[in-house]
Amino acid sequence: MIRGFGSSSRGQSALQSHHVSGGGLPIPFNIPSVLHNLLFEDVGIEFDSKQEDMIETLVFSTYALQKMREKYGPKEQELKTKLFHDPDNETLKKEYEELQLDFFDANHHFKDLVTTIGDMLTLEQYTKLLQFSNIPT
Repeated sequence: MIRGFGSSSRGQSALQSHHVSGGGLPIPFNIPSVLHNLLFEDVGIEFDSKQEDMIETLVFSTYALQKMREKYGPKEQELKTKLFHDPDNETLKKEYEELQLDFFDANHHFKDLVTTIGDMLTLEQYTKLLQFSNIPT
């Protein structure tokens, strides 16, 4: 079980100003506020233990993606600049490609987790989540 590795507070948000995955999430999680509400707000939905564990995993993954962007974003910009000045440098191309693959892989795993929690939610849970998010059902 994942329980115990995350914080019990879901009030902090890593989704404040951007959509973590860059899009392509299943409906209704393609609306950033819906995913944010599920992960960081007390929506008033009762979850079973598997759903709670999946939500904790998603919260962890959200923070991990944010940390990855903060850590590797400057490196990506540096590589782009170097490639601009030396476009034939195969070492730089390979390094940039590896970095892009890491970002793609992390986003893909996040999207898989969102899809999984989406499959786990019931109609009643979806209805409550959408109502909390001010989306007509």
